[in-house]
Amino acid sequence: MFSNLSLIYSQYQFGMGTENKTVTNFPDGTNETVTNAISYNSLIKDWGMNWNMDYFLSPKHNLKFGLSNTYHRFTPKALQLKQPLNVVQDTTFAKTTIHAISSTLFIEDNIQFTPNLRANIGVHLANFYVRNTIYPSLQPRLLLEYSTEKDWRYSVSYASMQQPIHLLSNTGAGLPTDLWVSSTENIKPQQAWQVAAGVFKQWKNTGWAVSVETYYKQLDNVIEYAEGIDFLEDGPETNLLQAGTQSWENKVEVGKGNTYGVEFSLKKETGKTTGWLAYTYAHSNRHFENLNNGNPFPYKYDRRHDLSIVATHEFSKKFDVALSWIFSSGYAITLPLESYRSHPTAANPYIFAQQYNGHLISNGVVNGYVERNGFRMPNYHRLDLSFNFYKQKKYGERIWSISIYNTYSRLNPYFIYLDGKSQNKLYQTAIFPILPSFSYKFNFLISKK
Repeated sequence: MFSNLSLIYSQYQFGMGTENKTVTNFPDGTNETVTNAISYNSLIKDWGMNWNMDYFLSPKHNLKFGLSNTYHRFTPKALQLKQPLNVVQDTTFAKTTIHAISSTLFIEDNIQFTPNLRANIGVHLANFYVRNTIYPSLQPRLLLEYSTEKDWRYSVSYASMQQPIHLLSNTGAGLPTDLWVSSTENIKPQQAWQVAAGVFKQWKNTGWAVSVETYYKQLDNVIEYAEGIDFLEDGPETNLLQAGTQSWENKVEVGKGNTYGVEFSLKKETGKTTGWLAYTYAHSNRHFENLNNGNPFPYKYDRRHDLSIVATHEFSKKFDVALSWIFSSGYAITLPLESYRSHPTAANPYIFAQQYNGHLISNGVVNGYVERNGFRMPNYHRLDLSFNFYKQKKYGERIWSISIYNTYSRLNPYFIYLDGKSQNKLYQTAIFPILPSFSYKFNFLISKK
């Protein structure tokens, strides 16, 4: 019998800001500067407790059960505006706090029926409480695995899940803004079920292992920003004083989704050279009645190809070299096919977003969109290297490491944006070029007397 109890505290904060200065020169030689600034912060704090126990009924029968309880505090929007002196200064809008409690009780039974057949059967009872609303969930799990005498393994699995915290992502050009928001009395938790099947082979004499697994996952109650609405844009006829003050619950659509794909891995676990190769081919789609004319479209993080290669070579007991190369397809993004300059009206000089003839006007520029997430960011790839030097000391082992992040300094775009003047040019911003680093570590040896 084995038991484990843990107490948890975590905090996640997202923030961004933008500032626009307009300088007006007058005929008498004087000038006036007007500053419009927005800063945005979103905060999540969690306090929780996890307890689980393993009970070994026999060498072939292991029972595992436990419970968890977490108190969540969400501040999904806290917006600061700073404008001309005669308008508004340092005002906080839409600062709301959502309190929620998530609880889970689970039990799993790991049974070895025969030397070749194993099963893991379990169920999770989950409950999410928010704003006097309760979302209970029964989540069965099943895994069957069959092994042969020649080190082949075959598996099939089914799992049902509930996710009370939603990921809300902008899909257009500009700085990525991934927000984690809570389910509420108006927005239900995300529901999902998944089936998977795989085959695994190991060659113990050589240290090689290979696996192939395919999966399909169905999603319900997923959310996306509504048409014409984004991170700081609340839709038609929104000016700077109103931007971002609307509750996020009124800015989203609820729909369905699915993901499916194939995962392949190859590992070498013994010898002077070890490492692994992993490749995933996947699709991730979304379907909303009021988005993209009711047609399915790729999810923002629909990365069709994902490849990772990791290798370590030990030249001696004192020196080894490790490398890691990753590649992934660019994520999906929504870009306009056409744009032209509009003009704010005297009654509303600080236009952020409004609709005109079916097109979105953003900051005085009319953008025409055709397909949601119809474009792709450039592919992402980089190579990391690490040179490690080992030396045995009297009281342990000393390790010097020289590491190079992004060795060939690939300028992977972090985001792209439209030219603020003409809106007919795309620019990309990349972060983290080649970055060398040094580290020192000492592993103490504790001797037993």
